[in-house]
Amino acid sequence: MAGVFKTGLTIMVAVLSAGCQTLPPTKGEPALLVNSSAKVTTEIQDVVSQALNGVKVTIAPDVLTTSSTLAIERPEFRSPAGDPIMGRRMDMPDHFSLSISNKNCVLTHEQTGMSYALKYARCEVVG
Repeated sequence: MAGVFKTGLTIMVAVLSAGCQTLPPTKGEPALLVNSSAKVTTEIQDVVSQALNGVKVTIAPDVLTTSSTLAIERPEFRSPAGDPIMGRRMDMPDHFSLSISNKNCVLTHEQTGMSYALKYARCEVVG
């Protein structure tokens, strides 16, 4: 009976410790990019697009180098002639913030609280 309890306890500890390794990144201290490059810009575009459910976005090459925040406005719907359809857009832009957590650059979508670790970015704490 003690052997069954010990085996169950061992399995539970293994499951719990495996779960700790898969936790999503957490938001840390505000940061700025220090290695802006095409690879980093593409990675940020991909993360922002993923956070916005696949919406295509265009990011400037110097994004997050002078400010730790990023605002993304949804594009207007336009007719083939280029005229806005449905009038003025009244929805709020999506906001993202860059931070450092455990030496990793993390981009957080402020509306959802979801954080994404950036593999290629290097950043440093603001001021």
